[in-house]
Amino acid sequence: MSLGVAGTGDKTGMMDKYSCGGHMARVSFSRFPRLETMTVIACVLSSATLLITGFSGAWIHDSTTRGYIVLGHVSAGAIFSGSLATWAVLWADAYRFDHPRKAAETCSSNSMTSGAGLPVKLCFWLFILSGLGLIMSAILALLNWAGTEGQQDLMRVHRFFAYISTLCICLLFLHRYLVIKTNRGSGTK
Repeated sequence: MSLGVAGTGDKTGMMDKYSCGGHMARVSFSRFPRLETMTVIACVLSSATLLITGFSGAWIHDSTTRGYIVLGHVSAGAIFSGSLATWAVLWADAYRFDHPRKAAETCSSNSMTSGAGLPVKLCFWLFILSGLGLIMSAILALLNWAGTEGQQDLMRVHRFFAYISTLCICLLFLHRYLVIKTNRGSGTK
């Protein structure tokens, strides 16, 4: 298995630029499709668990979450943190803003990111930043630096980032669903 770019003789495993359809595209040729798939699955499942455990107390009991629900929420939060960081590292190159869209459509080795226009890139980075806000607000709320009022404010910030994160992941997967549906309708994969 060669790690180099086809036709360049490069076997260094580093990123390289090559021309595709008249456009210059940065392509990471040391992709890990199984790791990417496992990361997306872990992120989606942990996000779903966080959504259910985080909002169930507010929606069902009209109070804060407690007991085993909090334990499940914190456990899923740890998985979410790791998968979010891995997802950001693996896909950051494909979602760069200076990455030409045409080159991404014609040359991308990752079908999940092919055709990612500006709204999808914005949504991806907003999801990553809101996930960082979720993580930091939860960690800072565990510390007693801000006092009780500060911890309550951090939980409100945490809830705000949860709404944004949920919206972004729904939009990203709606986009992916529409891409799959469009590609199946046109006979391509």
